[in-house]
Amino acid sequence: MQFQIDGANFGAPVSLEEGQAVSGTTSSLQPGGHEITANYLGTVYYGPSSGDTTQTIESSKPTPTVTVTTVFPSFEPYGSGLSSLITATLSWTGGGPAPTAKGLLLSFSSKAAGGFTPVLCVGKTSPILCGTLFNSTSTDAASNYTITASYAGDNNYTPASSAQTNNFTNCRRYARDADHAQSGHD
Repeated sequence: MQFQIDGANFGAPVSLEEGQAVSGTTSSLQPGGHEITANYLGTVYYGPSSGDTTQTIESSKPTPTVTVTTVFPSFEPYGSGLSSLITATLSWTGGGPAPTAKGLLLSFSSKAAGGFTPVLCVGKTSPILCGTLFNSTSTDAASNYTITASYAGDNNYTPASSAQTNNFTNCRRYARDADHAQSGHD
């Protein structure tokens, strides 16, 4: 009998004894679902067969909550070439210590071509508020862009993230169109 975890062989094949096979043990699986498969290799009398199940490994660490909000401008659409203040909170429950990080407590990311200014976090109790400016560029096409805030985890907490989708348009085009409408030009 060959056991597999998530499609990879787990140890060497083991023999059947009184119709049962026992695999070795492991403590290296990450939290989450894992597919466990038992492959009977067959004999000259019996053909091969297999069966599988999903084993869920629970995390012993709590997961904090990350919440993203766009504060300014407080209207959509946001425009290319403009800055938007992006904030996120990191909160946790229980009496545990505050989440920590080896670098930034929260990091921000987006597929938009713009960039983020350095992140500033305030507070030592739940919730901690972090903020950054997202500077869009004229190369950001009008579209919906998702901004994600991520916490990498530490010895006490698992990683967490949150995303918010914002509609970015080319405000320079809208400003030009508004000027033409006011002046009576087409």
